[in-house]
Amino acid sequence: MQKKAGKIYFIDRPLEELIPTKDRPLAQNKDAIINLYHERYPIYTSVADSIVINNKSISELSDAIILMHTLGGDKA
Repeated sequence: MQKKAGKIYFIDRPLEELIPTKDRPLAQNKDAIINLYHERYPIYTSVADSIVINNKSISELSDAIILMHTLGGDKA
């Protein structure tokens, strides 16, 4: 599994901010996204070494992940 290869960072984005798109076959409508979210969220959080709340810009988010990785923290 991935844990042997390195650290797993879960970028946690609120369900209400997830948007259906045609290029993602399993997430083409809001109901599909809701079902996948409830099915997968517990799995993602249970295997993640670190959870990053996605409430920042992309550059701020990447900086937070780099900082967590450098300092060994588990939440950002």
